Amino acid sequence: MGTVLGYVAGSWLVLQLPFLPEWHGLLAALPVAGFALRSARLAPLAGLALGACLTLAASEALLARWVSAADEGRTLLVRGQVEGLARTSGPITRFRFLPLPGEAIEGRLTVAWHDAPAGIGPGQRWRLPLRVNRPGGSLNFGLFDYEKWLFAKGLVGRAYVAGEARQEAAGGWAVFDRLRDRLRQQVRRQLGETQTAGIVAALMLGDTSGIGPEAWRVFSFTGVIHLLIISGLHVGIIALLVWQLGRWLGLGLLPGALATGLAAWLYAQLAGWGLPVQRALVMVVTVLLARALARRLPPMQHFGYAAAFVLALQPLSLLSQGAWLSFGAVALLLAFVRDGYGGTRRPWALQVRRALRAQWVIYVGMAPLLVGLVGYLAGGALLVNLFAIPLVGFLLVPGVLATALLLLASEALAAPMLALLAGAVDGVLWLLEGAAALSPVVYPQPGEAWAALRYGLAACGCLLLLLPKGLAPRWLGLVCCCCLAPGGKPNEGLAITFYDVGQGLSVAVEAEGSLLVYDTGPAYGDGYSAARQTLLPSLRARGHRVIDRLVISHWDNDHAGGLVHLQEEMVIGALLGSEADAKAEVGACAGAWRRGEARFRLFSAPGLSGNDSSCLLHLAYRQHSLLLTGDIEAPAEYRLLADLPMDVTVMSAPHHGSKTSSSPALVNRTRPEIVVASTGYRNRFDHPAAHVRQRYVNRGAWFLDTAEAGAIRITLREGRMTVERARDRLPALWRRP
Repeated sequence: MGTVLGYVAGSWLVLQLPFLPEWHGLLAALPVAGFALRSARLAPLAGLALGACLTLAASEALLARWVSAADEGRTLLVRGQVEGLARTSGPITRFRFLPLPGEAIEGRLTVAWHDAPAGIGPGQRWRLPLRVNRPGGSLNFGLFDYEKWLFAKGLVGRAYVAGEARQEAAGGWAVFDRLRDRLRQQVRRQLGETQTAGIVAALMLGDTSGIGPEAWRVFSFTGVIHLLIISGLHVGIIALLVWQLGRWLGLGLLPGALATGLAAWLYAQLAGWGLPVQRALVMVVTVLLARALARRLPPMQHFGYAAAFVLALQPLSLLSQGAWLSFGAVALLLAFVRDGYGGTRRPWALQVRRALRAQWVIYVGMAPLLVGLVGYLAGGALLVNLFAIPLVGFLLVPGVLATALLLLASEALAAPMLALLAGAVDGVLWLLEGAAALSPVVYPQPGEAWAALRYGLAACGCLLLLLPKGLAPRWLGLVCCCCLAPGGKPNEGLAITFYDVGQGLSVAVEAEGSLLVYDTGPAYGDGYSAARQTLLPSLRARGHRVIDRLVISHWDNDHAGGLVHLQEEMVIGALLGSEADAKAEVGACAGAWRRGEARFRLFSAPGLSGNDSSCLLHLAYRQHSLLLTGDIEAPAEYRLLADLPMDVTVMSAPHHGSKTSSSPALVNRTRPEIVVASTGYRNRFDHPAAHVRQRYVNRGAWFLDTAEAGAIRITLREGRMTVERARDRLPALWRRP
């Protein structure tokens, strides 16, 4: 275990670097590290060197294959093969595409295809005209890092089909992926494009594309995501069932071990070969080998073999949340769940006590890690898992496996079984929905200062709670765990956050304890939106449960697409905005109010429509002021000229910095210190226009673009103004330049 821990430390340290250093001189130390592996004292240092070198090599190899800066935005004709299962959301189909050797791009791409032909599946070869870009995505403070996810998956770029494609002959070896695609199609034919079909596919194949945002919310808030998609637990359950079946049939030790290992391997392939599945499979195989060879190995040694295998196979896997959650949970169980409980003579009581102890250990031990990785803790997860694990593990998982085998034999024969399985899934989902309505969700203390220290103290506190009695005072553990207690919302000064929502706009204004949200960003279809993915998690993490005022500048999708989701998830004191083409009951875009030292004013250009009907917000706070301008263009700017404030501190660039807005008259009138354009990376509108950016710069303004800077937070407290850019605060190897 010392070698594995050293390897993890070396790999983790490399992945914290903001850039890739010159490291090839370290290769000379590898022979020494290999020799040091024979020494128990030096093994951790040897593992550290090995982990660092392998991770550096893997990172350098991946970065070398990235889409080059010269190719960004170009359309390249690329021949390659579809990998894995394609996912369709609305009119867009997404899949992974591996170019053939000798093509212009070397390495896997994630491809989006608008109005793709039906039947795109794994193993197919296509000749695609691809508009390519480097790996990248929206970047916001403390939220999911899509760029890190792309890097961990080994993807060298993003692309979309921009022309006529041509399918070629079938590709190479993709037996299991084709099998998975066939099973998914059969499930959808029998159950339709329903939520139930999506959950069945997730349990059977590890394919989560059919699970909608509402179901994800239920699974997240009840802490059962690990059960409703294929995880290591499912592999262990299958192995246990096959092993017990072999013993019941009278198979010998070696045949039973072979049958169990083969079943676990086949199920892992069917599940998509994810990190938790790999970990569970290696542990199952090592346990079977030890039994077959009549050797007894400590459980931690099996765990160490699994960790070594996964990390050697995928050196960048430490960037994956799944790796930390899966390995962390198993390590806690091995460390703190023992076989003996006072020598009870009742086996069933022992099993119950072990199950309760296991849930307590997982819930307490994983709390800091869950809060640090996903931003919240499901308060009812401990109780929900007590009934969900038996239901899913011993009812749904065997039913799913039996249904999959029947589907492979005959879809007609499997139809009754699939109907029964769908009913069971609906029943479990109904129970989970009820639990989600009652289960509290705990968010961490708002603010990102000293976050690492707070999570570290909380982790120490949780470990103190899990230690045997008498080794350390439990009250000290409880005190340390208070670092995870939710705090109040910020109530001093002014904080303005321009979220990175792609081609759209969403701004949160926190002033004197109140919260105003200006626009919600776009909706993407199928229940997803920037509000649900970005705005809501951020507001909750900062301690907000109520939006005092929500302003919709106008009703284009990129500004109002997430309104419905905000109304569903948050209490909204007042909805205000443009009445032109309004799709909801809103208050008029006119009025003024005060909150402490913050003075707000809403206004718009009368008699105009479309973009020019946008509702503007002016906020005056001490010697500073904020002006949010929606999508107004030159006609509205000239009509509002006399109403616009002078010498603005912070302003949003009208209409994302388009060439039809930000007239010289507006710029000369407002003379902003900071201008923020909220745009999508390499957007098709070419926002912000180069001459508009230069116009602001020539007037002395600091021009910021969310596509370049990520989310932007401007804080005004105690007479000082600070500007934070997400890409500056979160530098990393994988960060798009």
